[in-house]
Amino acid sequence: MKHFSPSNPYDITVFLCSLIIAFTGAIIISIQQHAAHPILHISKYNADEYTINKILRFSSGYTGVLKEPFWIIGSHRYRLGKTIQYNTGISGPLRVVAVLNNSIAAKNIIIAPAKVPTPTVIIPRAVIFGPAQVFAGTPCIYYCKNDSAIAYQWKLLSDSNCLQTSNTFRFTFRTPGEQLLTLTLNNNPATTIIKSILVLAPTDKKPLPALVIPDPIPVIPSSAISITPSISDSQFKQLFLQLLEEKKEERELAQYLCHQLETVVIINDKQSVSFLQCYTQLQNRKNIRLLSLSLARSEQGCITAIRIRYDKKKFIGLF
Repeated sequence: MKHFSPSNPYDITVFLCSLIIAFTGAIIISIQQHAAHPILHISKYNADEYTINKILRFSSGYTGVLKEPFWIIGSHRYRLGKTIQYNTGISGPLRVVAVLNNSIAAKNIIIAPAKVPTPTVIIPRAVIFGPAQVFAGTPCIYYCKNDSAIAYQWKLLSDSNCLQTSNTFRFTFRTPGEQLLTLTLNNNPATTIIKSILVLAPTDKKPLPALVIPDPIPVIPSSAISITPSISDSQFKQLFLQLLEEKKEERELAQYLCHQLETVVIINDKQSVSFLQCYTQLQNRKNIRLLSLSLARSEQGCITAIRIRYDKKKFIGLF
């Protein structure tokens, strides 16, 4: 038996040929095994966000040309293809599977409900109406008119126990000084507004203005004079009562005041307020009775002052 000799050229040639044949066979076997067991992975699109009734795309990542994987989505088998599109109208978990020969790749995704646009929230505007100066010991009233407001929260910063929740704030300050009144609408802090109120000492009160007609105003050319409708005291009284019962609007009476809602009103010869404060203070009060109402007018027919007298209704057997 002939032995291998490293110094023999023939033996070296035979050895190299055998080595090349073995290496080539190993490469062929590796390629066949790779073709028989391709490596799959599922690539997702849509930035991993899936919602109902939207097209979903998946890719197997397989680059071979001879075969294509088939897909299983949920309990359904779909066509062959390197990529696939799918949509559904049902939200919830979904399993996606790609199969090629003995290689399997799977992904679990969540189908989310359709996104509902967030409605725009309208923030109501809070405005406090009422006097900026009041006297200690004198009742005062503040109010807010806003059609979109359904809840009110009035607070005095100097008194944590003072909280009112109607559309008006009624209070009697006892000591002079500056007070800060806050109003919040619909429990939304973004609507909070602050009004500064100066409380004066009772000794600072000035005498009530006399019910007199002011001095005549300068003559205005007739072409520039607006005509003020005339109304008697009794007729204005009836309109005023309807205003208190919310059967009339303030603009219907404002025309007789030449649209001056700050026209002075003297109540029971004791209190002097503006027309706007007067009807706000008396509005919807069922326990009062209007005794009399008299008017003072200018030469142009505008009502310049109003004197009213009222008392509280008495109930038989109680008073």
